[in-house]
Amino acid sequence: LPPGWKIYVKEHWAQSYLFGIAFSPFRPRGYFTAVAQLPNVQIIPQNINTFTLIEKCRAVATITGTAGWEGLMQSKPAIVFGHPWYLNCPGVFMVKNLADCRQAFAVINAGLLIDQPKIIHYLTCFGAASFLGYLATFQKPAANIDPEANKINLINVLNNELNSYTV
Repeated sequence: LPPGWKIYVKEHWAQSYLFGIAFSPFRPRGYFTAVAQLPNVQIIPQNINTFTLIEKCRAVATITGTAGWEGLMQSKPAIVFGHPWYLNCPGVFMVKNLADCRQAFAVINAGLLIDQPKIIHYLTCFGAASFLGYLATFQKPAANIDPEANKINLINVLNNELNSYTV
């Protein structure tokens, strides 16, 4: 971490939703004890408001979580360790290794400013490249579209994409 930085770790509520805070099959025994002992790291209770944390932070780090997007909406850079839908948005740093992490912190620490119009442009392009529908059954409730309409929308998108290529 750059000098003066601190990491605040807030576990996602779903990690303890099914099993309670005393046990999680998603974290090895002693995980939070080990994390809490790291220098410049503090565990935050799950009931602390995420938006308040984001408001006071310099950057948000997540694997693929919504908190990264919420940070961008508050002009905070997002450091991501996975592949969220907003991965290519300006202000997002994808970290695959230690060198990527150091580079992200160097850019952010140097005073990176998030350009909100670029984020709006990203959303416009993202919307233009999207379609109403779902690819996996678990996504069906969020799409709020019947299976037949979903099938038609998906076929249309694929046909349009295939027709756009010239051989």
